[in-house]
Amino acid sequence: MTSSDFDSLIRSYGKWLSDNTTYTQLDEWYEVNVPLLDEDNDYTQFYVKPGKNSVTFSDDCATSRRLESHGMTVTESRLAVLKDILNQFGIERNGDELTLTSDTADFADAKNRFLQAIIKVGDMSMLANPMCRRFCR
Repeated sequence: MTSSDFDSLIRSYGKWLSDNTTYTQLDEWYEVNVPLLDEDNDYTQFYVKPGKNSVTFSDDCATSRRLESHGMTVTESRLAVLKDILNQFGIERNGDELTLTSDTADFADAKNRFLQAIIKVGDMSMLANPMCRRFCR
């Protein structure tokens, strides 16, 4: 395989991601669905509010709600894990809502960090009591 062939493979992922990302405008916000599966095997959904020179991302509390639906309660040690994940990606936690505000020029990087964070936080569903007992024997 040549370097050009491999470059074509790399670019095909970007095209697939773009082709399978949908969005709907909801007043000031856009609802975005990307083909990266969450812990419920659904496409990952989040919201974006463009500003003049900034963009804000929100999960609209969906990540916390999914964790609760999987039976995960937030204990002191789990909160520490959550804070570490959010700090790793520069995400804010406002109650149950996860947010990120970034310069518009950094949209792609901010979107990537936000997606990684909500997927990684969603993986904390493995810490729910029934799941934890199953794996922590």
